[in-house]
Formats: sequence, C-alpha cells, structure tokens
Amino acid sequence: MLQKLIVTVGLAFLILTPLSAQQTSPSQADYVVLLDQNGTRGLVFFDHKSHQNLVNPDPDYKFKADKSAACAGCHHTKSATGVIQLWSCRSCHGYETAGANAQARAKSFADDAFHGECISCHRAAKKGPVLCSGCHKLIAGQ
Repeated sequence: MLQKLIVTVGLAFLILTPLSAQQTSPSQADYVVLLDQNGTRGLVFFDHKSHQNLVNPDPDYKFKADKSAACAGCHHTKSATGVIQLWSCRSCHGYETAGANAQARAKSFADDAFHGECISCHRAAKKGPVLCSGCHKLIAGQ
C-alpha cells in the first residue's frame, strides 16, 4: 500500500512539475525584440536574454561596462549621480525627432547606434553575424 502511494505521488510530481514551470517561466517571446520593423532590409529578431550578460570586448567601444553591470554597455544612460538607467533602445534611439528631415535623421541615429553596438561587439568577439543578412531577415510580403 505504501509503495503504491509513493509511486502515485512520484508520478504526479513528475507530471505536474513541468506544467507548473511552463506557467511561471517567461516565454522566449518575452526576450525577443523586433528591430527595423519598417526597414527595407528585413526584420531583426534580437534575443535580449542571450545578450544581457555580455560585455562588448571592442577596445574602442565608448560605453565600457564590467561583468557585474553588463547592462550599462548597451543601456548606457546614467543619472546625474551615476546610477545606470535601463531605458529601452527606442527611448533614445527612436524615431520621434521633430523638425525637417526628422524621420531620416532619427533612422540614421538608430542605424548608427545598433550597427555600431552590434557589429563592433561581434567583430571584437569574433562571434556573431557582421553582414546584413546575418541579422536582417526578409519575410515574404515585406
């Protein structure tokens, strides 16, 4: 009788544990950021989770960060007291600029920011894509 109870509880544990983990774990989609959604080269699916603890090894990269605060390398804004502020990329490198040629200037600013950040890191680390098609994925109908 005790043996049946142990087997039943064990099986229930094995079956229910993965289900509970699925309900509480964030999905992969929570970590993927779509970039260049209106661009002509195609969408960029940026996996934030796989990058969030990395530090750009490029010696010429102007936003240095150490491993204990890797976020500061990409999210390189700080308050007046030096506290890292984790804004989204679009907060500063967005398309909300005013004035003549605003959209073109903002797009250029965003392109420079992402390409400078990503490609400099990939080249210095000798890992990751450095060509357009490595990140930009054309989707049918785009």
